[in-house]
Amino acid sequence: MEVSAKHEGQTLTFFLVGELDHHGAKGLLENLEREIERTLPLSLVLDFSGVTFMDSSGIAVALRGWQRQALPPNWAPHWMSWGTSRPPSARR
Repeated sequence: MEVSAKHEGQTLTFFLVGELDHHGAKGLLENLEREIERTLPLSLVLDFSGVTFMDSSGIAVALRGWQRQALPPNWAPHWMSWGTSRPPSARR
């Protein structure tokens, strides 16, 4: 799994390439948490377009990133690489 991150404005974007399984998930999660702590983004984008395989560990990483993101109350982030935001019913 290759991972690169870009912080631009209030958006932190992770570009993921390769296979995301339980072997790569731990390192990705550590990287994700470290960058969220460092940049405190208002928007987190996980670009899965380069991922060739993903098991449930990858889903867990995505959910953990969402949980760890520093969000002000009542703010809904734009989420995932396809640019959809959470529906109003899922907002805090």
